[in-house]
Amino acid sequence: MPTENALVQVRAARAIAVCKGNPVNAQRYAAQWGNAVVSYIERSITDTGSLQAGSVPLLDLGSHLVQLVRRKSAIERVNNVMPFYRVPPFLAVLSLDVDASAGWTAEAAKITVSGQGFSTYRIGALKSTAMAVYTQEFLRSVDPNVDTAIQRDLSRALAKVEDKAFFDPANGGDAATPPSPFYGHTLDGSGDISNDIDTLLANADPDLLGEIVLTFNAADTPALMKSHLAGDSTLNAVDGGFLAGLPAVPAPVPRGAIGFVAPALIAMTEAGANIEASTQSTVEVVDDATGTSSVVSLWQQDLASLRAVHYLNWRAGRADAAGMVTNVIGGTT
Repeated sequence: MPTENALVQVRAARAIAVCKGNPVNAQRYAAQWGNAVVSYIERSITDTGSLQAGSVPLLDLGSHLVQLVRRKSAIERVNNVMPFYRVPPFLAVLSLDVDASAGWTAEAAKITVSGQGFSTYRIGALKSTAMAVYTQEFLRSVDPNVDTAIQRDLSRALAKVEDKAFFDPANGGDAATPPSPFYGHTLDGSGDISNDIDTLLANADPDLLGEIVLTFNAADTPALMKSHLAGDSTLNAVDGGFLAGLPAVPAPVPRGAIGFVAPALIAMTEAGANIEASTQSTVEVVDDATGTSSVVSLWQQDLASLRAVHYLNWRAGRADAAGMVTNVIGGTT
């Protein structure tokens, strides 16, 4: 069960939505949940800078939402096997571009000086967002399950969109979306799983083979087991296992594809998460059947929207940080 502090953000958002955006009334409404929620609403009024990406309050109070996202995330499954290179947002990070070299030296002989190359870069925190519209009656519910249900629903949506961006080899990124580390680093498979994996790993840094994680589509698990590269006791569609002697995790890669990730070569930054409310917005509603859309006023319909924002970004430090071979798995026997 989540702690009371873990529900501060979603309860503050509920209070603001129920009170139609009036922060004073929202503080009174939130008193039923204790001082932590009231203080959060007050701080959002008097010190908005304290709730910006990367701020200590946002990192602290948003930690539960972040943990929910991670629990459902294939990115985090990779991180649990081999950790990504964690860097702070917006700050300069030193990158080693040319490795130093060493050699044996005879007594009294000169030592060859090796070259080294450094550069710096910064990673800003981009935003993955999810927004859902609720009735005022639902948000006024005193059932404690309302808070956990909202957080669970929004965190699932965030994890899904983040995983798609990371593992989709067709994602070249844009101003709002980080590119997939697999983008531009895919090979066409031959249908021979063993040879295709060998070809894939030939593109990886030999020094990092012990820190590589393979990724596969969970729906391909039976075919991988039949390939004799994974036994029944070493691979499953939930947690992964071992494939061709390397740790492997299920991820939303294309069906029939196998990828590798060297997490140490991928810088990952995270700057907290937040849940916000609005009752004054207008939303565009699209009919899936007809494709037609209409604009709906939340205020006129007595509705409220809750928006979850997760500040996250990544950057592959080198071209061999990830790779993927497609169309590997088909009629394997």
